Amino acid sequence: MTVTEYVLSFLRDNPHILGLLLAIAVVILEDVTIIAAAVLSASGEISVPIAIISLFGGILIGEIFCYYLGRLAHRNSFLKKQMQRRGMSIAMKWLENNLIWAVLATRYVPGMRIAVYGAMGFYRLKIRVVMLTSLAVVFIWAGGLFFLIREFGVQYWEDLGPAHWVVVLVFILLLVLIYYGIQSRVRRVIDEKQKK
Repeated sequence: MTVTEYVLSFLRDNPHILGLLLAIAVVILEDVTIIAAAVLSASGEISVPIAIISLFGGILIGEIFCYYLGRLAHRNSFLKKQMQRRGMSIAMKWLENNLIWAVLATRYVPGMRIAVYGAMGFYRLKIRVVMLTSLAVVFIWAGGLFFLIREFGVQYWEDLGPAHWVVVLVFILLLVLIYYGIQSRVRRVIDEKQKK
């Protein structure tokens, strides 16, 4: 038995360890881990409840961690002074008024989670409101992506033949359009606030 076969056999026999690995991985690379969990679930390597709990738990723990990093940074006098400049107060107001858009942006734009949740923590937005919003968005985005891939992706991927790459390109294009839509909305709001 090779090392790879041994590891795969071990994970198959210990689905809770596989769930823990998914929870850790989703903090680092969310979408890829969601896809991997959906494929593993569809192939019977991990149950749906363990996969969902691992994904949601990992995402929320990562976001809480980033939020509290921001709270911790608030104690640093240099950072506090830098973050209290006029432009930053506009960003804080935008975060308060557009919490759902900010949380959505973290789903679509790589690297945004630390900055957005850190800023929410730094500006001491209410953790309950932040996490309830995050939970709702995660439920829709991560849950939707998981079940879409689990139920249709694996089953129809091969049936599509070469056309599956068209689906991938359309999906990537859709993500890019959503990203630019969110980015232009954020810029427009910040420009409006700076003019006032």
